[in-house]
Parts: sequence; structure tokens; C-alpha cells
Amino acid sequence: MHRRFGDALNELRSGKGKFDLILLDLGLPDNKGLEALHHVRAAAPRIPTIVLTGRADEQLATEALHYGAQDYLVKGQHDPLCCFATTAVREPWLCCVSVRA
Repeated sequence: MHRRFGDALNELRSGKGKFDLILLDLGLPDNKGLEALHHVRAAAPRIPTIVLTGRADEQLATEALHYGAQDYLVKGQHDPLCCFATTAVREPWLCCVSVRA
């Protein structure tokens, strides 16, 4: 787990790690919103990616899914997160957006 987006992206690009799932927090200090998702999908297009954010924004969720995220989770609204992660790894076609205003 990384606390800065740049560090995580560098590790993805290096190919040194084996990842089954990417949990992309849009609240990381050096993250630039959905631009980060574009970089992650380019670096690891076959790894399921779940976007995590503090914003319950339906338009942002729709865009995230359009750009390749398997799901869009709002912090504090989903428990347990491991259920979504397990589904994304085993059956990514079953994941759906869950946004509550």
C-alpha cells in the first residue's frame, strides 16, 4: 500500500509486484482525479481497478466506469470493502456502481 499516487504508479509500471486488484483512492495527495485512473489503466489494463473517494458524485462515478474502473466506492458507505474486492477479482463483470447522494 502506498500513500502517494506517484509511488504506486511507479511500482505498477516497474512490473516487479504481482497485483490482483487495484484500489485507487482519489484522495491521495498527488492524485489528479480521473487522470490517475487513466494512468493506472494504461500501466495495468488487466488488473481490476476500484475507485475509492469521499465524493458521492454520480457523474464522476459514471466517468470512472467509462474509463475502466470496475466499481466506484464512496468512503464510509460500503462495508465490508473486501466483498467488493473479492467480486472484482473473481467476477469483474458482476461489479456495478454504487453511488448514494
